[in-house]
Amino acid sequence: MNFEDCALSRRAVVSAVGGVGVAAVLWPGVTPAEASAKAQPPAPAKTRQQRVVRGGVRQYARPTIAPGHRLVLPAGTTILAGGVAGAPTAWPYAFRDGHVVDLGEMAPIGSATQAVVLSVPPASGWYEIRDQYGVLTDRRTWNARQMSHLRLNQEWGATQGHPYWNAFYTVRLEPVSLAV
Repeated sequence: MNFEDCALSRRAVVSAVGGVGVAAVLWPGVTPAEASAKAQPPAPAKTRQQRVVRGGVRQYARPTIAPGHRLVLPAGTTILAGGVAGAPTAWPYAFRDGHVVDLGEMAPIGSATQAVVLSVPPASGWYEIRDQYGVLTDRRTWNARQMSHLRLNQEWGATQGHPYWNAFYTVRLEPVSLAV
């Protein structure tokens, strides 16, 4: 191959936009399909963890949430983890240490931390946060057919050690495709 074979013409530069034609410009005789096949390594087999589709994580803290505010979810939502001996329970009630806990209510400062996975009805991917007077403070929606579960973490300032030091009052919500 000599230098003249590799000279760039205006047509070669235009066809190179997007990256597929670059190999054809740099190596004459290579078709764009061959260049594309050589440029992309084979995709590795996906594990279950890699197949999880995640939605946007939302984290709420004071003053957006406070004791007495409520997390509202659609009718038919089920708590998959956090119920009695792992048995699913209807939202918003779960059992902890022999007591019924209302996960929909923002707990007083110093209450126990909660972490649960919820199953949301396929046609209803939404949640709302309302203040103690019922006024809407935030509403989020997502495609519940694609992400049918919702991770809910609630930290109410009871974690005494690093990194919270009894000062972290927050709710974290994340739509996901699998209950992982």
